[in-house]
Amino acid sequence: MLKNNKSTLIIIYILPIIIAVGIARIKTIEIGIINNLNVVLSILIAMFFSVMSIIINFENGKSENYKKTLKDTNNTIMFEILLSVFLLICTFIYMFIEKIGSVVILFFISLVMYYLSIVVIINIFMIMKRMYVLYDKKEK
Repeated sequence: MLKNNKSTLIIIYILPIIIAVGIARIKTIEIGIINNLNVVLSILIAMFFSVMSIIINFENGKSENYKKTLKDTNNTIMFEILLSVFLLICTFIYMFIEKIGSVVILFFISLVMYYLSIVVIINIFMIMKRMYVLYDKKEK
């Protein structure tokens, strides 16, 4: 799928890296951002599990295209949960490494956390689009 579409490849992988590098150069992660990120991630993880339980109850007996969209949406939600949990683990790692104070390590961790946050946001928009398609096809 991504082999044929270069713009999708750029939007999903290259653009978040460029944005994350720019943000990390301007401001590295600090404890205030970590606290806010922990709250947001906790809410998002709970929301993703709720949405996944709703998706599982959608009818599966429709067209092949509907089944594929349903499966892709479910996989994307599971990927979002995995990303969010990994990002939460990164915030805990940051809290321990912060004491060391190495600028290079803090920059690298900031870069990873900014990148993952941007990817989570992009995937949320993808989930919203697919949920709209699933709900629209469910009504017909």
